[in-house]
Amino acid sequence: MALVSGLTGPQHCKMSMGCTLSQVDVPEDAADQLRVVLKLLTEHAVSDKNGATATHQVLNGYNVCGSIGGQKKGPTLFAINDEGAVEDLHKFIAQMYQQGYPLNLGERLTEKFTLFQDIVVRGNRTNTLNPEDLVGPESKLLEIIGRTMVELFPTVESFDLFVLAGSGQSEVSGAMETSIRLVWKDVVVDQKRALSILDLLVSKIQNSDCPEVRLLEQKAKGYSAANEWRACFRDFAYKSDQPVRMVFNDSVSQAAPLFRPEKRPLDLFCIYELTHNQGILDEIKVFSRGMEVSSEDYQTLLKCTSIRQIGWVLIACLCIRLSIAPG
Repeated sequence: MALVSGLTGPQHCKMSMGCTLSQVDVPEDAADQLRVVLKLLTEHAVSDKNGATATHQVLNGYNVCGSIGGQKKGPTLFAINDEGAVEDLHKFIAQMYQQGYPLNLGERLTEKFTLFQDIVVRGNRTNTLNPEDLVGPESKLLEIIGRTMVELFPTVESFDLFVLAGSGQSEVSGAMETSIRLVWKDVVVDQKRALSILDLLVSKIQNSDCPEVRLLEQKAKGYSAANEWRACFRDFAYKSDQPVRMVFNDSVSQAAPLFRPEKRPLDLFCIYELTHNQGILDEIKVFSRGMEVSSEDYQTLLKCTSIRQIGWVLIACLCIRLSIAPG
């Protein structure tokens, strides 16, 4: 089925997209797809009592599919473990993103998980830092992060780094926000290790005498005094029992009465390959920019940016270079 981003049509159905049951117009095709999504999620729903078995969760308890099928509130916790069901979920996430109606789902952390780092820089009411300045190919900040990572993991032959971005206006603060996630596909950690790596990264950046990095910090603080590097590199996801937002899913504001999606889904910014010589950074090479990845690759990206440690997902990710290589 061919799905087009931002699809509109003459026939619309009224359906709730949230627990507040506020009504929005959704094209009939998108509504039909949401019913399919709801069926999959309902089949794998678990109760709050069995929340420890959940693998995926609705962000901030927001209702994914609303009152479709007569439900006043959809399920929020799901146990989706087998390969077929997870692949179906990834397919539906990609399809809804393409249609312009991204879901609001996140993964629950496993005891060990793929290393990721969340970076959030506050902007003002109209502007914020360009992700290119933070983690673009010429970024000195990215170079410090890369040098630190290859020093910490010299036995990893090369690193595939997936950079995701979900920047836009924060409904909570009313200001613009630069939101970045780094996903290190080749590195598996536990909570303690992830926190120690984050602390080391922040220390290296804070103590750097690189003029470009210092200028970047000054620029960030020009938008908001809260933009200290320690505050920008978030550790909340490691310590909280809240789900980690998946790529192609939208964030959800917790600010009442603005309890709704923020219309800034997490998207692919860039894929880098980092090479090194015995722990000394050699090169950060652009493997693919976000605009170069076709919609057919979305499901592969969902697999390769998955945080949870599941054996078949790891095997699937070994095919990343064949699957989304540019050209």
